Amino acid sequence: AALLVLDFQKAQLVLLSNSGILAKKSFKVRFKIMLFKFLKKLGLGRFYRYFASKDGANLNPLMYQTFKNVVDEDLSQTFAKIDNKSLIFWGIDDKATPLKSGEAMHKLIKNSEFYPLEGDHFFFLKHSLFIANKIKENQC
Repeated sequence: AALLVLDFQKAQLVLLSNSGILAKKSFKVRFKIMLFKFLKKLGLGRFYRYFASKDGANLNPLMYQTFKNVVDEDLSQTFAKIDNKSLIFWGIDDKATPLKSGEAMHKLIKNSEFYPLEGDHFFFLKHSLFIANKIKENQC
């Protein structure tokens, strides 16, 4: 969405705890990655579901690789080019994409509003009405 919005000057951008700002991975995550790579060399790559995040665990192997590529992409320079009205919603306790990432996006996107909300990466399940109302209020 962040890449597409650059081509549509009147489009509104809505982001919900998305990737694009690279955060340092915790020791636990780095260890899981190392362990998985080791097991993969032993021919046990099919067990990736046990090592994947909640977002990626149920994806087939091809989609999981695409997911990893998207999550590991740094879009900081793209966010800095966005002038469109943007709404950024984030889970305060999000471990997959930390609150600091949302705050960084808000600083980079010139015309953005930032809404940190109670919850984790799936905060939007609890706050869907609030999010929908904010989108309606800000429609161009």
